[in-house]
Amino acid sequence: MRIKIVGVVAVIGSIVIFGAGCAKQEMVKSDQPVASTPPAETKKAVDTPSATNNALQELRITTETPPAVVPKVEPKEVKLSEEHAAALADVYFSFDSYKLDGAAREALYQNFLLLKKGAAKIRIEGNCDEQGSDEYNQALGEKRAKAALQYLVKLGIPEKNISVISYGEEKPVDPGHDEAAWAKNRHDHFLIIAQ
Repeated sequence: MRIKIVGVVAVIGSIVIFGAGCAKQEMVKSDQPVASTPPAETKKAVDTPSATNNALQELRITTETPPAVVPKVEPKEVKLSEEHAAALADVYFSFDSYKLDGAAREALYQNFLLLKKGAAKIRIEGNCDEQGSDEYNQALGEKRAKAALQYLVKLGIPEKNISVISYGEEKPVDPGHDEAAWAKNRHDHFLIIAQ
């Protein structure tokens, strides 16, 4: 009787070890790069119940750190619809800053997803609130627009398809004179100028 139990345990152990080894091999053979997968799709892959604990841990480590290099995407010669053009998100900045925070980078990534579908030429318009001198705000608006340009180029949009302009404080979205209005006015606006 003990020999049968030992034999059954050995067979079950072999199946478990073999199954774990197969799951790990599937992870290694995957041709889809994790770094180019948008965050929502990556999360779905992590939640798959068929993956082993080691494979899940590897995926979690990979998805917690943003990709350092995003593969370049050559746009196809298609026209973007008016809905796509209207969906380009503005990017907002903190007071006296042109640094791209997490929300700004996410908005730029969403713009990248729309822009990679076509060969549109866009203009990034840098804007500021009314605080500061005209000259200072003009320079700050240009730095904001160039920060967005550099990020989109890093993602894969050709630099020749992007132009920048600074309006400084000349084109406020909200004409108010308080922090709520100023926060709306510190932004980059994206405009398709040619296709």
